[in-house]
Amino acid sequence: MTSHLPQRADVNEVSELISRLDDADRLRLFEELEQGSRRVRLGETSAEIRERARRHPISDDEIRAECEAVRQELYDRERREGRR
Repeated sequence: MTSHLPQRADVNEVSELISRLDDADRLRLFEELEQGSRRVRLGETSAEIRERARRHPISDDEIRAECEAVRQELYDRERREGRR
């Protein structure tokens, strides 16, 4: 199958092609683009988290203290709301 698309299409050309699609194909294209975008955003977020951890490492004791503080806060909230 020979492709009739230029090597590099600009946004206007792509938009024109998309406007010719029916709703089902447009939705499929959107979902594929969204999935690819999600992978990129996740990769960027992971890289940012690793960089922050490298610049500002925290100890196990600090992690444990934060976990205990959150658990206590949740426990206190449940007691106030009468769920415990």
